[in-house]
Amino acid sequence: SGELWSGGCPASILRPGPEAAAGDFGRFPAGRVHFAGADLALEWRGFLEGAVESGERAAHAALAAL
Repeated sequence: SGELWSGGCPASILRPGPEAAAGDFGRFPAGRVHFAGADLALEWRGFLEGAVESGERAAHAALAAL
């Protein structure tokens, strides 16, 4: 990535069963509350790069909901 400050972080990866059961939990808003974080990233889950991607996605969704 071209991001200067997102070098990565330790990642905890769930086994396929629990991860599949969680599905897209947290990736969609609950009312007016939008969630973001490294564990909710579509790519680079568990890393700082994923947190940046997830935050940008949540911010765009929150702005679109205004």
